[in-house]
Amino acid sequence: MRTIVACGLAVLGVVLVAAKARSAEQNAPAGVLAHYLDALQRQNFAQAYALLTTNDRRYFRSVENYASVFGADRFRLDAYTIRRTSTANRRAQALVRERFRVFDLAHDREANVNGFVAYRLAEEAGMWHVDDADHPWKAHAVDARAQDGDVRITVKKVGYFERRMQLAVTFANLGDRAVTFLPYDRSTLRDERGRDYPIIAVKDWRLTDRTLFLGLRLPAQGQYTGTLTFELASPVQARMFTLTIAPALREGGEQPFAVEVVGIAA
Repeated sequence: MRTIVACGLAVLGVVLVAAKARSAEQNAPAGVLAHYLDALQRQNFAQAYALLTTNDRRYFRSVENYASVFGADRFRLDAYTIRRTSTANRRAQALVRERFRVFDLAHDREANVNGFVAYRLAEEAGMWHVDDADHPWKAHAVDARAQDGDVRITVKKVGYFERRMQLAVTFANLGDRAVTFLPYDRSTLRDERGRDYPIIAVKDWRLTDRTLFLGLRLPAQGQYTGTLTFELASPVQARMFTLTIAPALREGGEQPFAVEVVGIAA
């Protein structure tokens, strides 16, 4: 009997050691990141949200806001491989090769993307969490457009960051003459209450679209999709915005003109 008990305890010890090893592996940075990416692959945004750091969850404010970011881009993660992780001072970095699908706003179609994505993780109370707050805290797709002759402006997406709002905008020249846009000169964003939001025009290309900042010259039948970012001094209470792009000038034209896009949902 003693021999049987001893054998049983030995087997139990092996099982416990294996279970602890599996638990440690799952709670390591690579294991937690794999859980996070698995949740994104299944579009289980509640589970992915729960794996974010405390600061990230505070930033996104809710699961619904967090999920809206992926919904606005029509993001679908098809496959991933964690290639490399490094850990130091309760922080970790990982490099992941991903294959995913997003909606290409420039061409209005789904795009397949293969590439490397860098992730950060942080240890909180002995557990690793993903730091993935490089997105807007809320986003949604829109389709607000206006046309002046052969020039068409379309606002396709709205994204909210801390103290700023970013619009994805497509500039299209449907005519046979070149058109130049200088949107950082006199462009405005105004809500239905008449409140203006100043455009952010600094030489930080993370905040400012460099092509639009320097001036966009579209040839005949040309098109460009970029971003315009506006400052938010306080939480937005508006329900609708109007974007005025100015000035624009047709090649050979005498006077610059403006294009006003109304009905941009907040």
